[in-house]
Amino acid sequence: MALRPIAVSVVLAAALLGMNVLHDGGAAVLDGPITGVAGPTPSAGSTGSPGPSVAPGASPDGTPGASASPGSSAPPGASAPPGASSPPSTGPVAIPDGPVTAASAFRVWNHGPRTAKLVALTFDDGWNLDDLQGIVAILKARQAPATFFPVGRAVLRHPATWAEIAAAGFPIGNHSWNHDDLSRGPSSKALRDINRATGAIERTTGVPLFPAIRPPFGTYDASFQKAARAAGMRAVIMWDIDTRDWTGIKPKAIVRAALHAQRGSIIVMHTDKTNIVRALPGIIDGLRAKGFTLVTVGQLIGLPGPVPVFMDREQREFQKGR
Repeated sequence: MALRPIAVSVVLAAALLGMNVLHDGGAAVLDGPITGVAGPTPSAGSTGSPGPSVAPGASPDGTPGASASPGSSAPPGASAPPGASSPPSTGPVAIPDGPVTAASAFRVWNHGPRTAKLVALTFDDGWNLDDLQGIVAILKARQAPATFFPVGRAVLRHPATWAEIAAAGFPIGNHSWNHDDLSRGPSSKALRDINRATGAIERTTGVPLFPAIRPPFGTYDASFQKAARAAGMRAVIMWDIDTRDWTGIKPKAIVRAALHAQRGSIIVMHTDKTNIVRALPGIIDGLRAKGFTLVTVGQLIGLPGPVPVFMDREQREFQKGR
């Protein structure tokens, strides 16, 4: 299917600027996953990186395609009330074999290794208190790990809730201070922004930041990566499954999108839409019904960091690098 003229223009502009462009709450989806790769995704501007694409099973406009149906095992997203419990998965989390590469080198990750049926749920922004608390309640009730990437200002707006999230062991990464596009401007500006957000999050939660950043709008370039490394980030976390919850679509559509996950997928969601609260039980139950184990981003890519307190002790020790 041919791209619309405006989409072509955006793609060409991104190519000329050397930027990787996805969406985060409104921008077009111009870069998707690298399938069949067991290692990290090449960073923007590197040779051999894939051309523009969309998530698996999605059409160019981002809506799930009929060719990749999630199957009859997926429950509807709106059928389960928020916070309703279901039996958690049993047994220790299966960490994929191989070297812990993320702990030794700064990289950009669109997904984790494709070697084990592991999936990481991630949540951005953090502005809406009611929806944020609803998400956390569901994760705890279903003993489902997830990784949060809040905006620094949002953490300061709801300090008690973010302190509770950190105390529960959920990893909290960096999503900038105010959701500005940090690929625009010098690296010194991005560095100040990242450090400001890190300081606000660490002072509020009382724990070290999970050393990973998700760039606002999913845009990054060499200048952004330079700033992220200088700020102590160990990884740039992108995604290969976009639920498109930010568009306001119905919970069932969000569940269908999430269940296109494959081995090593990173699923991006947001804390500021009621539709994701209604969809989340179906996402968790549907992924587990398909045989996936939910893990933190750190567990998925091998980057030590916090692990929710309800997870197996063996895995918590692993995350500490022991």
